[in-house]
Amino acid sequence: MNENDSLWKKWHVRVGVVAGLLSIPVLLLTLSKNVRDVTREFFGKKPAVIAGTEPGNHPGTPEPVRPDKDTREGSKPGTKPSGLKPLPEQYINTAISKRDGIKQAAILVRQESGESLPNLESAIASLLAKRGLEPIQSFFKPAFIQEGQAKSLFAGDWTVSEQLQLGRRVDYVLIGFGKVTYSSNQELGGLLTANFELELKCLNLVSQRICDSKRLVTSGAGYTQGAALQNAIEHLQPQLESFAREAF
Repeated sequence: MNENDSLWKKWHVRVGVVAGLLSIPVLLLTLSKNVRDVTREFFGKKPAVIAGTEPGNHPGTPEPVRPDKDTREGSKPGTKPSGLKPLPEQYINTAISKRDGIKQAAILVRQESGESLPNLESAIASLLAKRGLEPIQSFFKPAFIQEGQAKSLFAGDWTVSEQLQLGRRVDYVLIGFGKVTYSSNQELGGLLTANFELELKCLNLVSQRICDSKRLVTSGAGYTQGAALQNAIEHLQPQLESFAREAF
């Protein structure tokens, strides 16, 4: 054997030793995992799975987040997220604001069904003007009634006033809801009687208190429902005057 063959053999042996040493950690890791899996299987547990290596997932890639039912429903067009502050321009006439030295009172009187009572609002406006206030009949928009904001304010929910900042625009709100029933008298040729009940409140928006609250009851006759109701409202005048005096 010459010197070159001897050197080649020594180099080959060294390479084999180094390769063997490098394979030991891999072997230990494999054996360690197998031992863990066998142990977990023995105790009735499933073998450990490395996060991100499950079928259908690429290692290290997080699973995409899927919105839950509430999130999906909340993102539908036309729905309002909970806790969203209402926009004043949706519900009130934002062109109206307070003026120095003038007390303003917004008027909102409706039937329970939501139908307007313009003659009754006009009668209240006339009484407020005599008391030195400026009545406003065009302050609230239809959505304020249709979406239940008016009923909430009438029930004493001051959150509605705070969210819409009503106190920065007017001093008072005269708000009421009426109920009317009709009866017919055939002996008088079908004459109709309108029995009208009105729950009326005066709200001081500055101090957030109720100025006055009354249940007014009256009746009126006519050969049409409109005429009977109008007569009932006219008969309500003395009670409205008393309400205005006590409230202001």
